[in-house]
This record gives sequence, structure tokens and C-alpha cells, in this order.
Amino acid sequence: MHLDQWCILGHFLGMAVNPDTTVRKIFSLPKDAAEAVENFRFEHRFKTEAEAIRRLVEVGLTAHRLDDTIATLSARAFALSATDDLPEHVEEELGVIVDALDELRESLKGR
Repeated sequence: MHLDQWCILGHFLGMAVNPDTTVRKIFSLPKDAAEAVENFRFEHRFKTEAEAIRRLVEVGLTAHRLDDTIATLSARAFALSATDDLPEHVEEELGVIVDALDELRESLKGR
């Protein structure tokens, strides 16, 4: 079945896509990434591969924004810890926070 036939079938099955709010994308994935998407789909019980991919894109974009936020917080905490008049225990705690934020940021990058 060709793509246009699938679209017509989807329309009749009530799966029509609103062109004002949706953009269709066609792309290729390495086999291991395609397998990971399928595993994610079944593990999280998504009905379609498209739903799973949309969710993974949302999660990835959220992680990217979170990475930027973590970097900002880490820099602010580091700058605050360099302040001369902080009690030693506060300075130590800020160091722990900076380290934890850096570890979290690295884990988001998949390193």
C-alpha cells in the first residue's frame, strides 16, 4: 500500500491529521535506533510508532531545555560559592549542589 492510500485509509478510520496544527515528517533511523523506538513503544504501550516517536521528541526537547536550566543554575551556584562572606557549611553545600547539577547535566547528554 502506498503512502497516499494509507492517508486515505487513515482518514476513513478517523485518524485524519489537521494540516493547520500538524506537519508530516519522513526520516530514516539507524537500525539500532529504530529497535529502541519499537522497544520504547511496547514498553510504554503506545498504540502506534508515531505516538512513541512524538513522545520521544517531546522528552528530548524537554531534556534540552532542562540542560540549559541546569547549566545556568550550576553557574549561579558556583559564583555564589565563591563569595567570601558565606559560612563554610553553606559554601560546602553549594559545592555539593554544583557537583550534583553537573552530574545531572552529563547524564542528560548521555555521556
